[in-house]
Amino acid sequence: MAKSSKQFDKSKGILVSVVALLILVILALIVTYPRNQAAITNAVTGEFGKHVSLGSIQYDFSSGKAVKINDEKLVKLESFLNGMVKKDKELSQDCSSYYNVVAANQDNTQVLLEYGCSYPSANMFAVLQDNQWKVLSPTNNFDMLHIPLCRHVNDNGIAVSLAPVCFNEPKEAGSPLTYTVRV
Repeated sequence: MAKSSKQFDKSKGILVSVVALLILVILALIVTYPRNQAAITNAVTGEFGKHVSLGSIQYDFSSGKAVKINDEKLVKLESFLNGMVKKDKELSQDCSSYYNVVAANQDNTQVLLEYGCSYPSANMFAVLQDNQWKVLSPTNNFDMLHIPLCRHVNDNGIAVSLAPVCFNEPKEAGSPLTYTVRV
């Protein structure tokens, strides 16, 4: 009698473990299914909207609630960034580029972007000029801490709110960087 009781307890323990594992797998599939489905739909349909985020600049919080702003500048910015993603995709099938708006100036005519292939990891500015958005070349204009070069922000009239600190060009190769607080 004692032997069959132990055998039953052991079988019961294994059964409970298998059922618990099965429940965890099902829950994991349920939680990730919508994300996976969206990614598949995005890749198949060629929709690029998932790779662009306007962040908080697309909302008005003055009423204590997040109200989506229907502003022509923001619609044009989102369209422009989606066009950039599409162009990037045409140039490199291996690259899935992302553009995220980090900050904007007061009138939403200049934005600081994070961008990158597969993951946004670099910065650049985009500006609205003559009713068209354009990006300013980021090449060698940001340091490793994502702080922009003073000459770059001054030459392009970047708002202090987007770049309150900038770095100065080193006088000699190997000399330490110096930073300026913009007022």
